[in-house]
Amino acid sequence: ESYNSVYLKSEIILKNDPFNAQALAFRGFASYYIYISESDEASNAITTYLENTIISLRQAMYFLKESELGKLSYILGKAYYQKGEYYADLAIKYLSIAEASGVNFTDLHEFKGMAYLLLGEQDKAISSLTLALQEPPSPLLLYILGETYLKIDDFQNAKQYFFETISQTKDELLQLRCRYHIGIILFNEGEFEKAKNEFEAIIEKDDASSDAHYGLGLVLEQQGQLAKARSEWRRALRFNPSHEKTREKLKV
Repeated sequence: ESYNSVYLKSEIILKNDPFNAQALAFRGFASYYIYISESDEASNAITTYLENTIISLRQAMYFLKESELGKLSYILGKAYYQKGEYYADLAIKYLSIAEASGVNFTDLHEFKGMAYLLLGEQDKAISSLTLALQEPPSPLLLYILGETYLKIDDFQNAKQYFFETISQTKDELLQLRCRYHIGIILFNEGEFEKAKNEFEAIIEKDDASSDAHYGLGLVLEQQGQLAKARSEWRRALRFNPSHEKTREKLKV
């Protein structure tokens, strides 16, 4: 049965019985999955489904037994996460209730980790995202872990997760992002030739990568090839005139 059908049937029930807990729960679940399936459209109508999720599930919680709250809290937490940074604390609150219910929700730790990232709590994010690795991880999860370790200057773990992402994803853009981060880490470690290889590998796939030309310029500068370094930085600005780090190098 489609989510739209479930939504409509629950609406009919709620017109006659507005506090029917099961109907409220079903309307909340259906609203969330309709929102997820159609959220690319970003219309006011789609946003209304997200609001209906939260309203319906919060109302349903008043009428259901505590033993029945795990699934509601799980969907409610994910819905609050979808609302962004200012609702991340509520996402964590309800995802934690779902976690405490003892029911296994496969992506709960991933969403909880992402909510912590919205709050800037990197260490808690890493703890939750690492727990998410108990399920077969997506390349995107591996990449997010790499980025999070990078934010706390744990370069070895960051590099490990970027390499793992490259080995597991077929998404060329994601691979190139990882290579850039790896290149910068290697450059900061003094591994200039290895860093150069990473930046050149990016340029081979995407010559318009301003980040890669910027990084290659850093290596060339370090190797004393200043004219070539400036040439790479000028190319970086040609592709992205607002590339801040390159503008600082060229003092423009």
